[in-house]
Amino acid sequence: MHDKFVEATLARLKDLYDSGVISEAFYYRTQCKIFRAIHNEPSVHQAPQKASDKEEQYSEDPAKKVRISRVFAPHYASLKGKV
Repeated sequence: MHDKFVEATLARLKDLYDSGVISEAFYYRTQCKIFRAIHNEPSVHQAPQKASDKEEQYSEDPAKKVRISRVFAPHYASLKGKV
């Protein structure tokens, strides 16, 4: 089932490229994305994430349960007294 869909998608992509609707760069980039998705490989253009970026903090008020990323935590701490 998926093989037929992938083949049809790649054929349509090739048709669009041959007719000049999409650029060569877009054609190859999309083709690579399809193959990576099939084989569950990470994207070349995707920056590796640091462990600290994935961690999240919660506000002290358990009733709110607001999730705050580490990037915004210092900003949130500075606003905490003003709100």
